[in-house]
Amino acid sequence: MPAPAEGQQFKFGTLVFFSNLSHVGIVVDDKGFYHSARHGGVMYSPFNDYWLSRIDGFRRVPVESLPSPTAKAKPVPAKPVTALTLEQNNEP
Repeated sequence: MPAPAEGQQFKFGTLVFFSNLSHVGIVVDDKGFYHSARHGGVMYSPFNDYWLSRIDGFRRVPVESLPSPTAKAKPVPAKPVTALTLEQNNEP
């Protein structure tokens, strides 16, 4: 993934990496980003001193690497459901 050009780091959709690449978020704008927190699920956080001091870098996903919206996915065959399958999934 390419690094964004200078001044493009805080552009919507840019990936932002933190804390020795152990955490990642998606930039909303120059004010904040979305990320998954240990407690609370997906949340918005502002780029405050805490987060700014932990940024490792930014990356953009090239548009040409994304699948075409007209590309048709191959259907996944469904597994047949049997009485044994239903018994295994029931809790005693």
